[in-house]
Amino acid sequence: MRGVLRVIPIDADAWTDEQLIEVIAEGERLLNIRFNEEFRADLVARATGSVYVVQEACHRACTAAGLVETSIELLEVPVARSAESYVADIVREQSGRYKFFVQNFSLGFLTTELEMYKWILYSVIISDIDNLETGLGYRAVREAIESRHPQGKRLKPGNLTQALNQVSPLQIKKNIKPFVLDYDSANLLLSVVDKGFLIWLRSQDRQELIELLDLPDAGQFSTAGESETGG
Repeated sequence: MRGVLRVIPIDADAWTDEQLIEVIAEGERLLNIRFNEEFRADLVARATGSVYVVQEACHRACTAAGLVETSIELLEVPVARSAESYVADIVREQSGRYKFFVQNFSLGFLTTELEMYKWILYSVIISDIDNLETGLGYRAVREAIESRHPQGKRLKPGNLTQALNQVSPLQIKKNIKPFVLDYDSANLLLSVVDKGFLIWLRSQDRQELIELLDLPDAGQFSTAGESETGG
């Protein structure tokens, strides 16, 4: 399953459910195997657009079934575990990396009074996963920050714009690989490009993450209308 990326050249930052299904199908063709439809559908639904999660879960399912090379005859993979459990394990293993990202990105390039990178992360953490999947517009980011930032609406737009434009350079400086966030200055859109981060974020206590950022007057967070169980 790991060689599939060389077979289907698609933008790695924008995988649709249909493309992820094709990734699985291409892997099945290469190995002459087949996953049952329930496993395939559940895996894609839980992957939140992450091709890595899909490939890794399929790889682990094949390894667990003893399928390590192309089968002579078409075989259905005897999946002993649910897609949910595979995804949970994969994301749990990435937890340290995502916490490293939160802590190091929030520090910015140096200590400043405005702490803009902490507040940019705040706007991400308090957002619904559905909104993060499509990206946060500049206005949504600004309104989220102004709602709790000590300077409120007195915060100068230029300060936020400058910080957003440095989202990628900051991750380079902090050696964050792959990138978790990206800002499109042409379309004024802040996006989560590491889709595994969305799965991880869904399973986290958001209030604890906000406290980890140590923001002044960040307030309480509530996920109205959104489950935190990863469903």
